[in-house]
Amino acid sequence: MHEPLKTTGAAAPRQGLLLAIDVGGTKTQVACYNIAHPRMNTRILATHADGLSGVPALQRILDAAHACVAEFGDLPVLSVAAVFPGVVRGPTLLMAPNTPGFERLDLQGLIAQAFGNAPVALDNDVKAGALAEVRWGSLAGVDNAIYLNL
Repeated sequence: MHEPLKTTGAAAPRQGLLLAIDVGGTKTQVACYNIAHPRMNTRILATHADGLSGVPALQRILDAAHACVAEFGDLPVLSVAAVFPGVVRGPTLLMAPNTPGFERLDLQGLIAQAFGNAPVALDNDVKAGALAEVRWGSLAGVDNAIYLNL
């Protein structure tokens, strides 16, 4: 018979979700992850919708993210990571060839506002892919490499 685990006064893991939004040139992928009870939900949608650009196009993506989050009930979004094609500088895109109307939007602010002012990390999609390969993928532990995203 096993004895119950004794706690040392450490706080229980926070209840909530991590949200990732990967906006690509043709498709957008959304994933939300429950950190307390490991489970992930995903959504995939076309990045472009006829007649939408700018804030309405971003809202369509955020609606898909909200649908993903809603499957977990009332859990809060603790943080958001969002990646976009183009030149990311601070909270905005300076150049967004695949997402018309996203240039100069306060993406970081709009995304944070949509999820209860959760912290938002924003970056270029290819840079994020390269970083993931270095940290957890086939480039982990490699001293010199070239990452080519096609």
